[in-house]
Amino acid sequence: MPWLIVIGFVLGLPLAAELGGRVHRLITRQTPPDPTGAGFLAAGALGLLGLLMGFTFSMATERFETRRALVVSEANAMSTVYLRDQLLGAPYDARLESLMVRYANARLDFFSAGDNPGRLSEAARRTSKLQDDIWRETGQALKRPANAPLATAVLSATNEMFDLASTRAAAREATVPMPIIWAVTFCAFATAGVCGYGLEAGAHRHRVASTILFVLIAVALVLIHDVDSPRGGLIRAPQGPLIDEATDLAARQAGHAGAKPPERPN
Repeated sequence: MPWLIVIGFVLGLPLAAELGGRVHRLITRQTPPDPTGAGFLAAGALGLLGLLMGFTFSMATERFETRRALVVSEANAMSTVYLRDQLLGAPYDARLESLMVRYANARLDFFSAGDNPGRLSEAARRTSKLQDDIWRETGQALKRPANAPLATAVLSATNEMFDLASTRAAAREATVPMPIIWAVTFCAFATAGVCGYGLEAGAHRHRVASTILFVLIAVALVLIHDVDSPRGGLIRAPQGPLIDEATDLAARQAGHAGAKPPERPN
């Protein structure tokens, strides 16, 4: 996550509150303070901001949970394809096993590429190439008369695995719409200004308490941004199921070849 966003929120909200206080002093020099009315305005602004932030956070977490569930689904799909491919017999089972190991690693590379366009493009290219190879090898295996009864089961599972790769790619692009993010950001700064205006009307700024409040709002906004950033940030959909599946596939391949199973990838 860009540190500029964190600094912008943490410093910008207290500054907006200070600006709101200065505006109050500027336009009410000749009038007595009215803390009640300004307090109602501040409370209303905070309520509206809380509603918008809750709505936006719900959208971001929903997308995060979708990405997390798709990792599990893709790992399960890989396991299903592998097991059904093993029913096709030699030499196709060994060939498809090797392709599945490489495919699982390519899918892990797709996640680890982060925001790097070059690595993302390379991971997508590898995924597409391996899909073509798996589909072609599967088709050759199913031409054998003995494998004809397995055609529907194997092809449907393989097709589902490929579809999940496309679904995960689309899910990584499905973030909270930018107009909503900008609206919440604008509302946060406007609310800070209204609160500063209301505190100045009461003749007690409570700078320490109000600064803590604005820092907490900033933390919540940064958290929303982090959850909504599938390619970066600290909060990312765990890849444990896919890592376990890739490790398991490699271990099975090594076991069939009589080699030492590889260590679990980081």
